[in-house]
Amino acid sequence: MKKPTIDDVAARAGVARTTVSRVLNNSPNVRDVVRQKVAAAVAELGYQVNAQARYLASGSSRQIAFVHATNLDTEPNSYYNSGLELGAMRACAELGYILFTHIANPAKPEDRDRIRSMAESGSYDGLILTPPYSDDLGLIEDLQDRHFPLVLISAGPDTRDRAASVGIDDRQAGLELGAFLLAKGHRSFAYIDGPEDHVSAGLRLDGFLCAMADAGLDRKSVV
Repeated sequence: MKKPTIDDVAARAGVARTTVSRVLNNSPNVRDVVRQKVAAAVAELGYQVNAQARYLASGSSRQIAFVHATNLDTEPNSYYNSGLELGAMRACAELGYILFTHIANPAKPEDRDRIRSMAESGSYDGLILTPPYSDDLGLIEDLQDRHFPLVLISAGPDTRDRAASVGIDDRQAGLELGAFLLAKGHRSFAYIDGPEDHVSAGLRLDGFLCAMADAGLDRKSVV
């Protein structure tokens, strides 16, 4: 059975094709009685909007790129990355977007070029950057010069105000963690720091060391 077209809806409702399009796109300046006729015709015919055609016409791909910064040769799978991806995927699904995940190695300059190419390709409506890319001011400025929408995850103080960002106060988190352990009576600590270029990791360590200093302990208490 042939699927009904927008022309079939227009004929059933007794209006022009452009009027049906305006109703389906919820455009203004359409009389209520006309909207009701079009809605009735859509229901009677079982017409379904071709979402792909609508997106092409609007210039929107309805696709978001999510960039995980990782080195597959040295770094194990991360529950942190999985949690970020799952949250982004749920949000995209609710809003009618598709999420595409990309792996990029911060140690490879060519991977930064690949991220820039994502913005230039026209394949995506936006890009989500994780650390350390969310702290890469040069990359962020390049993408913004292209007027490309960005969201930064756990961005440091130098970049978090340059684009929409999601994160926590990392220094305060380290401070509260140290204070918690000190309140438990601990006075000697082993601290596993993050990568040197990971701004958030450095801020957490700084907060932790401040908690030690507030308790009268020096850096030698932390190995």
